[in-house]
Amino acid sequence: MMQVAVACGTLKGGRADWLVEKVAELGAKALIPLLTERSPEVADGRASRLDRVAQAAAKQCLRTHALQVEAPARIQALVDRMEQSPLVLLATEGASPLMTVLSSHPQVSALGQPPTEPRRRLELRAERMSTARR
Repeated sequence: MMQVAVACGTLKGGRADWLVEKVAELGAKALIPLLTERSPEVADGRASRLDRVAQAAAKQCLRTHALQVEAPARIQALVDRMEQSPLVLLATEGASPLMTVLSSHPQVSALGQPPTEPRRRLELRAERMSTARR
């Protein structure tokens, strides 16, 4: 079974709480706050707050495990960890679509409906709306 760890730059205020909630709801194993030039440290108490948010999100969505908020790490530590991982997905602007990348990986199978072209999606939505009004 593949385990997902999410690494991202630190966010301020409610945006960090929202991110932790969503990562926990999606079932990730770990969240790694990245220390960067613009965010060289994590404020005292911030990690414990994010941990509490992760625990609450796990309870809310009935996860059997809680998201682990790991100690903040520098980019090099993340790169070292990635080198030991069987699969690394990096989200960045202008990258190839996720399914294109995953289709070449031997351990990944894609499930779900085939993509519908945007125009057909709009037609289907209009049909559903007109049927619901009757």
